[in-house]
Amino acid sequence: MKKQQKQFIIICVLLVVVIGGYFGAVAYNNAVAAKEAAEEEASIVYYAQLDLDDIVAFSYTLDDEVLAFELVDDEWVYTDDTSIDIDEDEIEDMIDVMEDIEATDVVEADEYDSDSLADFGLEEPVFTLTVTLSDGTEIEFTEGDKNTVVGYYYYMRSDDDRIFLWGSTLDASFTSTIDELTVEEDTEDTETEPEETEEADATEADATEAVDTTEE
Repeated sequence: MKKQQKQFIIICVLLVVVIGGYFGAVAYNNAVAAKEAAEEEASIVYYAQLDLDDIVAFSYTLDDEVLAFELVDDEWVYTDDTSIDIDEDEIEDMIDVMEDIEATDVVEADEYDSDSLADFGLEEPVFTLTVTLSDGTEIEFTEGDKNTVVGYYYYMRSDDDRIFLWGSTLDASFTSTIDELTVEEDTEDTETEPEETEEADATEADATEAVDTTEE
């Protein structure tokens, strides 16, 4: 009997050790995975990572024209003419790209001559986007030439001395003209009103004709 109790105790101890080892291994693996994920995230360089709710104004160049928009009473308005009804969804779609732009590569400030920006097409950018944040911070994002060897485009931002490389063009998200961003008026109701009036007049005429026929 004592032998059986001893064996039972040994089995319980071994079971506790095995279970403890299992959970210990799981905890260790989770810790390693979390560390690797943190290191990977830390190694990512973002050209832009803005909180869209912080953007209160922005402007961009389109065909040598600057289109500027700002938030007024939580609604986007065209700065040059606030009477224009702007399509809010179109605006949100445009600035959505600024929430997360992960750079493919980066040229550190000490790896290029500041006088050689023309070599990257950044002395006279092909596209400029200026964003104003709720704290008053203004950041200018500029797009330069394409590196035909690697297939990426050069970018800079006014608050950073580095040159960023990204595989897409930023200006592709900002191609809408003010006409395309203006909400179209619903003319369906006004167009049907004359038809309804004509039908009513026709019905009234038929009724009058029927009365006249009856009286005769």
